[in-house]
Amino acid sequence: MFIKKVLAEKNKETFTKEHLDKLRDDYGKLDKIDPMSPTYKKLISFLDNLDKANLKLIADGKIKFLSMLANRRL
Repeated sequence: MFIKKVLAEKNKETFTKEHLDKLRDDYGKLDKIDPMSPTYKKLISFLDNLDKANLKLIADGKIKFLSMLANRRL
């Protein structure tokens, strides 16, 4: 999963504009994810482990679906 790789590389620092652009490219095309799917569960788990600064960046990043999930965690 891209976001997990990004944070591992950055030692859980904040996302950069390039990271957000990549997330937008990768996740911006999603219309929905089945809440019972393993992918959804991994994504939720990942978001639940982010600090508030990164959640805020994703929530404000206008990344379809992903921003909504991040905003709910704030």
